[in-house]
Amino acid sequence: MTLSDATLTDRGLPLEAETGRILLIACGALAREILDLKAANGWTHLDLTCLPAKYHLYPEKITDAVRAAVARHRDSYDEIFVVYADCGTGGTLQAA
Repeated sequence: MTLSDATLTDRGLPLEAETGRILLIACGALAREILDLKAANGWTHLDLTCLPAKYHLYPEKITDAVRAAVARHRDSYDEIFVVYADCGTGGTLQAA
């Protein structure tokens, strides 16, 4: 998949392979920075998947999308971390 701004905005970043023990679920707006940190530090134990950055335009979609991503990947990882702030969810993401 091409890592273009349009792709990260509209589709996010799908998980390419389950190779690490820890999964990061992040906003597509953070994909490039997280991938750069992984590469710079040799963090091969981390996998990354990103939800579409455009969800910031529809913050009511973020919490359900994060819940679905966690449920989809829960059995494959030792730990899952959500790399989001509140992002307009009104506290529902933190509660989830």
